[in-house]
Amino acid sequence: MKRIKHILFLIIALCSLALAFSGCYKEKITKWKCVLEEGQEVVLTIDESDDVVTVETNPMPLTSEDTDANFLFYSGKTLKICGKQMFLYDRESNRVFDDRMMYWFDIVSKTRSTMELKVHLITWYDDNTQGWIIKNYKFNKVL
Repeated sequence: MKRIKHILFLIIALCSLALAFSGCYKEKITKWKCVLEEGQEVVLTIDESDDVVTVETNPMPLTSEDTDANFLFYSGKTLKICGKQMFLYDRESNRVFDDRMMYWFDIVSKTRSTMELKVHLITWYDDNTQGWIIKNYKFNKVL
């Protein structure tokens, strides 16, 4: 009887440890999807271990009414997360283009299921603008 109690205690202790440590695992790769309009999707794959974001679009290239989105998001683009911002990133040269010459993304908010990005875009082609176009894009986590 005493031996059975020890075995049960050991099993309960091991199960408790497994349960406790299973909640500590940080997701390494997450996918986020933004539906611009029907038939126009942007999927961001974020590798949390090295803060690199890969962009995929459907269709490729985008043909959205949002012409800024067509320019900002294209399949194969790579971004690097630096704090609360994302910049263009070249994997081959390991170079982050953070000079803010074209555009960058601010991570406005990020929860377990949603993420909001604010885009800062500098335009030279439209003399009527103030120089900065700011847009928000809302992404939902893909399960």
